This record gives sequence, structure tokens and C-alpha cells, in this order.
Amino acid sequence: MSENASPDMPTPIPITLIEDTARADGAGGDRLPADDREGVRRARDQEQNWIARFVLTEIDRTDDVV
Repeated sequence: MSENASPDMPTPIPITLIEDTARADGAGGDRLPADDREGVRRARDQEQNWIARFVLTEIDRTDDVV
């Protein structure tokens, strides 16, 4: 644990790891079914954690690209 880290805070995930994972998820060529996509959007809209919201946004965004 770093000197400035709080024992109550989770270990941060490097943003590049999250971006790479989101990018790879969209590289598979599989589109989400419409009901799953709607579920991702609803979860994103209700999510309070910015990292989780970012990941859900990237899942939705990369599905648009596929």
C-alpha cells in the first residue's frame, strides 16, 4: 500500500487497463441483444461509481461501433 493510500479505499485500477478491456470487449464482433443493451444503459444511468459508469458507457459505446 502506498504511503498516501487509505486502508478504507480500494486499490485503484489503471485507466489504461479499463480502456483496453472495453476496447477488447468490442473487438469480438458480437452485438449485445437489445434487452441486454437496454439493461446496460439503465445500469449506467443509475450507477453512482464513476469507474463503473465509465465501463458501462464504454460497453454501450463499443457496441455501437461493432
